[in-house]
Amino acid sequence: MWTESPSCILLTGVTGFLGKVVLEELLRRRHECNFSKIFVLLRAAKGKTAHQRFLDEVASSKCFENLSPKWIEYVEVIEGDLSLPNCGIDDSLLPLICAESTHIMNCAACVSFDLPLIEATKANVSTARNLISLAKSCPRLRGMATTSTAYVAPHRSGLITPTPAPLPYSAELLYQRILAGKVDEKALLRETKHPNTYTLTKCLAEHMYLQHAPAIPGLTIVRPSIISCALRYPSPGWIDSKAAIAGFIALMGGGYLRVIDGNKAARLDVVPVDIVANDIIDAASLTPSPPPVYKEECEKSTGALYPIVHSVAGVRNSLSINSVAERSIQYFSKLHAQQNKKNPAIRDPKLSYLGGRNVNFHLHDLRDHRLPLAFGALCFQISGNKEMKRKTQSLARVLKKINHIFPYYTHHTFDFVPGRTWAQSIDEQVNSLDPNAEVYLGIILDGVRKNLLRM
Repeated sequence: MWTESPSCILLTGVTGFLGKVVLEELLRRRHECNFSKIFVLLRAAKGKTAHQRFLDEVASSKCFENLSPKWIEYVEVIEGDLSLPNCGIDDSLLPLICAESTHIMNCAACVSFDLPLIEATKANVSTARNLISLAKSCPRLRGMATTSTAYVAPHRSGLITPTPAPLPYSAELLYQRILAGKVDEKALLRETKHPNTYTLTKCLAEHMYLQHAPAIPGLTIVRPSIISCALRYPSPGWIDSKAAIAGFIALMGGGYLRVIDGNKAARLDVVPVDIVANDIIDAASLTPSPPPVYKEECEKSTGALYPIVHSVAGVRNSLSINSVAERSIQYFSKLHAQQNKKNPAIRDPKLSYLGGRNVNFHLHDLRDHRLPLAFGALCFQISGNKEMKRKTQSLARVLKKINHIFPYYTHHTFDFVPGRTWAQSIDEQVNSLDPNAEVYLGIILDGVRKNLLRM
C-alpha cells in the first residue's frame, strides 16, 4: 500500500550485485520513494563488523559514485543474520526496527546451485521463515518484496505464468522432513523436475511466503530471470558479479571457455539489473507505480491472483546461445588483436564446440580444456609456482562445473510471461536506447570488458 507519509525501509542482501543496485536506485529516487531512512541488515564476517563490511564492500563500490556524497546519511547499518531467530538483530534494537519499518525488501539469497539439500534449505528456506516472522512483528508494515527466481518453474513447453510451482507435500511438512534428513535429494529433484537444490529450495521458500501472505501487508514475490549488466543505472554496463551469463562471457573473452554443452537455438532470458531493481521497488508498494503483475493469465489458469511478479525480458527479447557465443568471440577477438601488439601472451578467444554432450563434445573438452590445464598445472608444479598451479586447477574446476550445472539452462528456452514488457521498461527508463536484445548484448559485452576483465 502506497501512502504519501515518509517510509522507513529494511533492506537485505546489499553486498550482492542486485542488492547494491536496489540501494542505489532507492537513493537516486529518494524523493519519489519518499523515505526517511534505510535500515541495511548485514552480517559481521571475516573478522569485520557489519558496519566495516558495509564501508568496505558496499559504500566503496562504483555503483554509488554518481550519487551525492551525502547518500550514506540515509543508511543505518544493522548487524544481523537471516539464518538466526529475529534475523539475528540484537534484542535492544529489535523493538525499534520493528516499530519503524514500513517496507521490507529482501535481496539476500544463496545462489550456489550445488549445495547439499539440507544446506540449501537452511540458506534459502530457514532464512525466509525468519524474515516472515520479523515482517509479522512490524505493526507499520505497508509493503514487502522478496526476491526469488523465475526458474522455480521447471521447464515446460508453452507460457510459464507467475503461479506457484507444485510440491509433492505441504511446504511445512517437506521443510521439516528435509531438515530431519528424511528426504532423498536425488529422488526429490526427479519428482519435482527441478535441476538443482537452488531452484527447489527457492520454490519451497515461495510456498512459505504464500502461506503467510494474508498476515504480511503488501507481500509480493519478485521472480527475475538471468540478471546481468545495468541498462542505464548506475551506469550502462555496470556489473560486479561473475555469475551467470557474465561469467560465460568473461571466460570466453579471456580465451578460456572454448567448449559449451548447449543448444545453439536455445534462448536465454537475460534482464538488466536496474530493471529488476525497479520492479522490486514497485512491488514493495514504495512508489505509486503498480506492481507489474500479469493478472489475466494467472486468473485464467488458477482462478486466483498470486502476489508473484516476473521480472524478465520475455522470449521475444531473449538472446540465443549462438548469438551470445558468436558476438562474444567477435568482440573480444577484435579487442585482443589490438592488445596483442603490446602483449603477445594474451590468449585469443575461440569457440571450438557448441552442441550436445556427445563424442565431439568430449573430444573438444579434452583437447581445449582438460589437457592444456592439466599440463599447465604440472608445469607450474615442476617450476615451484604454487600460486599459478592453484589458479590453473581452480580454472579447470570452473570450466568443468559450467558444463555440468548449466546445460539445463543452455538447452532449454523458457517462455516466461513478462510482468511488464521489455519495451515498457525501456520507454520508461532508457528512452535513448532501442528496445532490442541485441543492443543490450552489446552493453553486456562492454560491461564485462570494463568491469570484470578490466581490458
